[in-house]
Amino acid sequence: MILAFEIDKEDIESLTPIPLTKLMKKLLLAEVAKLRLKQSAVVVSLDITDPDGGLDGYIGCEIPADHPWLPSGKSGWQFKAVEDFPRSSIEAEILKKDKTDIKPRIKKLLAEGGTYVLVIGGKTILPMNSKRRKQGQEIFSRIEAT
Repeated sequence: MILAFEIDKEDIESLTPIPLTKLMKKLLLAEVAKLRLKQSAVVVSLDITDPDGGLDGYIGCEIPADHPWLPSGKSGWQFKAVEDFPRSSIEAEILKKDKTDIKPRIKKLLAEGGTYVLVIGGKTILPMNSKRRKQGQEIFSRIEAT
């Protein structure tokens, strides 16, 4: 049974870029409010065509380590509503065009101890999400090793 405000897999799969970004903004604001932290610390741009340096959103307050789905500390967020998101797309989100380093805004976030979160909406299956997570980790590891 689906409750009035429950979101299921099909709801997420049907989202296009603007609705996904709006949904994530609402979810992030709701979680920060639930934690009784300043909502002004949550910044999410709805101008999805504006160059953002790899971050659509930012949580600039300290999230407790025991939160069930928000990363502890500060975090930067990138939202993508796509049918397919291969490794080359993950690299394009994380790396500079020459693929020699992480985009400056993401690099600064990580240097300050923050967490980068790439949210992929659209028609995906769980094994693919696990594969994408591993590919993202490999990209970061490869750059850190150089």
